[in-house]
Amino acid sequence: MKKTYFTLTAAAVFLAAGCGGGGGTSGQVQNPEMTLAEAAENVLIVEIRNNLIPVTTVTAYVQQLGGRPRILGTVQANQTETYTVPGREVASGYTLIAEGEGREAIRSRRINEGAGYKTSWNLATNIITTERLDDH
Repeated sequence: MKKTYFTLTAAAVFLAAGCGGGGGTSGQVQNPEMTLAEAAENVLIVEIRNNLIPVTTVTAYVQQLGGRPRILGTVQANQTETYTVPGREVASGYTLIAEGEGREAIRSRRINEGAGYKTSWNLATNIITTERLDDH
């Protein structure tokens, strides 16, 4: 849970600072009134639990429907990683993909809950759960 909090805090700072191509001068705060809850409405949190057997490290991707896969990062064997995805990259629904050496890629079901949600993916069972970020 702490990892999610710090990820959201970083996202809030990133969004409040105007980083990400919205214009403005680098380093200037564009919206100092933005709250953590408002920032959370602009991002998707993806938590991936790599509990695969046999154990293997995977590279995780998010793929918006009709788009190309975008790398999230590496999830070591028996570890859980949390990633922040800009809401615009998952606006029309998305799937998650995990690729590991010596095994077929794992694809999640289609997920429609985007910005403002946390998606948790258990790789061993390929089960997805989602929850609103403001439900905490």
